[in-house]
Amino acid sequence: MKTTLIIIFVHLALLSYLVLYNIDAWADVLTCPNGMTLINGGKYRMGDNHSGFVEEKVIEDVSVKDFCIDTYEVSNAQFAEFVAATGYKTVAERPLSVEQFPDLPDRERSSGSLVFIAPEEGGSQVPYLSWWHWIPGASWQHPQGIESSIIDTAYSTIS
Repeated sequence: MKTTLIIIFVHLALLSYLVLYNIDAWADVLTCPNGMTLINGGKYRMGDNHSGFVEEKVIEDVSVKDFCIDTYEVSNAQFAEFVAATGYKTVAERPLSVEQFPDLPDRERSSGSLVFIAPEEGGSQVPYLSWWHWIPGASWQHPQGIESSIIDTAYSTIS
């Protein structure tokens, strides 16, 4: 009887510890498919109260669960297969939201991305970050804007 009570007490103590420290002792161990690598999850603080960007203003504690990531880069052709199978749209393919960018005029909410445009050789000193330009319609399929294409770069890696 005494041994049974001790075992029950130990189990209750262990269970209390797991609950108190939010430890899921029965969680499945994530197994990644071939070609993928496990990234262990954890906690970190995200944001910057001194940032000039609204979406970065609030510092918050964020938890990330374990996840799998491809061990090697993904080609444009592989990403195109993923998009065709899932209907996924990247952030660059979606219009910007009013909630996230309240001061942005509607005409500037179209889908697009920042594109690196190198300064011309021999030109004057380039001011900080002036080589990044917002290009409407730029995305993984149109890396330099709507007139560009990835057709000749199907096996290049996504950038």
